[in-house]
Amino acid sequence: MPNLSLGKTTNRHVEAEDRARAYDVHCRKINTVKSTITSNWSQHEVNRLQPSLRNVKREQKTIEKHSDIERENFRLLQRCAFVGGLRSFAT
Repeated sequence: MPNLSLGKTTNRHVEAEDRARAYDVHCRKINTVKSTITSNWSQHEVNRLQPSLRNVKREQKTIEKHSDIERENFRLLQRCAFVGGLRSFAT
């Protein structure tokens, strides 16, 4: 790559050629540049963030809530069966 003498020549034609050459070099660099930003995730990044994608505490609370509901439903079912059994004997 030749050393560009921008601003150091007294001949304006030579200076214009130097500027044109520098601009061409600049344009070639711009055309060959690749983006450094990637929009896809690597498998390592996906694996690293996997635990944070799940809300473990919310899942645990949901499981506990459903088990409490099932326990209460079973208790009410037993009570209804007991009350129903007493009525059949009373009549």
